[in-house]
Amino acid sequence: MAISRSQKETIIEEVKNLFRTSKLTVLVYYEGLTVSEFQNLRSQARKSEVTLKVIKNRLVKQALKQSAKTDSVVADQLKGMLLYVFSSSDEIIGAQIIKNFAKTSKANLDFVGAISEAGNFLAKEQVAQLANLAPKPQLIAQTGAYLLSPLTQLQNILAGRLPQLLNNLKLNKI
Repeated sequence: MAISRSQKETIIEEVKNLFRTSKLTVLVYYEGLTVSEFQNLRSQARKSEVTLKVIKNRLVKQALKQSAKTDSVVADQLKGMLLYVFSSSDEIIGAQIIKNFAKTSKANLDFVGAISEAGNFLAKEQVAQLANLAPKPQLIAQTGAYLLSPLTQLQNILAGRLPQLLNNLKLNKI
């Protein structure tokens, strides 16, 4: 069924807004995804503040062209049945949701690439690496632990040596 010009313009505006607010947009080729599986995937995405859209590639190309967000490399990648995964809160959560869902689904879900907030195109290998990263809160906690590690070690050294130092001072009556 054909859609009217005004409906197309509305879709283009919506897509431009999604690209504008998205930290990372993952492009996923999908095949064999049933309606119930797609609804399940959408509900998982919604919990993580991720938006999934199936949009005609031609309309996405128009939206990208109008927003001047990316170069022509992206337009060449927009072929076939694509699912657009927009994530406005976390850069890697969209890729992780797709990766985890693909493990349990019989559907063929393959990363095509991603578009960063700055408009750079990431290859599918880079997206796969992002999907394998730990969740953002865990990465933040690990970074904090690494930063506190030297202080913790210093505290342990001082706590262990201080009683010994005081005992030596008592014995020598200094």
